[in-house]
Amino acid sequence: MHVGAIITIPSSLSAGEELCEDGDLSPIAYWEVLGASVLYRMVERLRISGVSEISVLRESATLGQPASGVGFIKCGREWEDVVGRYLSYGLETLLLVRMGLYVELDVSDFLRFHREVVSPVTRVFDRRGALDVLAIDAAHLRDKTGSICRSFKPRARYSFGGYANRLRSILDFRQLAKDALLGRVGLRPIGREIAADVWVNEDAWIHDSAKIIGPAYIGKNSRVDAACIISGASSVERLCEIDCGTSVDDCCILQRTYLGMALKVRNAVASEHTLFHLGRNVQLQLHDRRLLGVSSERRLLGQTLSLPSASMPASFYPPGQPTESDWHL
Repeated sequence: MHVGAIITIPSSLSAGEELCEDGDLSPIAYWEVLGASVLYRMVERLRISGVSEISVLRESATLGQPASGVGFIKCGREWEDVVGRYLSYGLETLLLVRMGLYVELDVSDFLRFHREVVSPVTRVFDRRGALDVLAIDAAHLRDKTGSICRSFKPRARYSFGGYANRLRSILDFRQLAKDALLGRVGLRPIGREIAADVWVNEDAWIHDSAKIIGPAYIGKNSRVDAACIISGASSVERLCEIDCGTSVDDCCILQRTYLGMALKVRNAVASEHTLFHLGRNVQLQLHDRRLLGVSSERRLLGQTLSLPSASMPASFYPPGQPTESDWHL
């Protein structure tokens, strides 16, 4: 069966309204979690399931919702061009996925169900309600005038009992990373498990005096400097730098982020100049490079490649082992 997929990316930070829309922040689908973005992981899931054509479209913030049906197709002319191309290829079924969400869907089983119920449109539902994943028959992609449809009314429901995270808030994103590090979901860190529940991606550098307390993740080409402590199911994504003496507990440090010296960062998500404190539900914009900023790729790569012990971090602790640090902030 010839199956194509269109993944749409919301124009705002997330599909939900809880997040502050800030020009410096990319959509949550592009944020990396344990070495790869949610978008990348969805594309790989579709490919493994045999989906032959996959297109990714960015939604337009200026297009309103359709009057009826599933109202999240806001991709302008681009949507019609892709669907028209798919139909010219002899597409039989279209999978439509809206990111923000992370869902561990068995795509092959979903497509089998869609064929067996003989429904023009099938939507995935979990215990909390509808998910933005649909299967649509090719014949249903054009209306009576021959124009490409933008609104679809699901006729069948596919019940999904696996893991789904709608990523409607930054707290949801943090929960996804924590669930993955704790082994609660199928999402796996990209890298080697060099100690119990401690994963390190290639060319990461960790100073001998740094302490990594599992579960934890250190991303590709990232640097953890002297006397740092990483704990509390924290993830440090690629091309980050945690400067000397800084403690990171129960956090996600997004790609290309620099954390300054002697800081205590707890229960937060940090991205370049933005810090989200999850416990206090506060978003801070910091423009002091000594505290928070964009890491220097050239500096990180140069120092990593010049140090022969770059892939030999020294101090690791199993999950739950107490540390000497005071995390009461």
